[in-house]
Amino acid sequence: MRYLGIDVGSSFIKAALLDTSNQQVMDITKQPTPKRIPNDNMNIYEVNVRSIVDCVKSMIIEHISKRGPVAGILFSTQMHGFVLCDEAGEPVTNYISWQDTRGMNP
Repeated sequence: MRYLGIDVGSSFIKAALLDTSNQQVMDITKQPTPKRIPNDNMNIYEVNVRSIVDCVKSMIIEHISKRGPVAGILFSTQMHGFVLCDEAGEPVTNYISWQDTRGMNP
């Protein structure tokens, strides 16, 4: 079986085709992770969530169009970053990175 592995990292978003039948990792690609949103407060580290989603979607489409369908998609992500969403699953915040240090403020 073949799976697509996606790693959303701090520096790069990476994708690879994982073939469990042959125990092979193929077609490794990477794109730079979108940059943080500029601001004057160095404690704030946010990234536009739509730009991350767009990058991941384009990598999925590229891999599937090149190699065909996969049995599933596996994700790994950065430590403890998060996005707050509404009841419909729509984002109401940017991606707040693990590098954000607002939680250390008094």
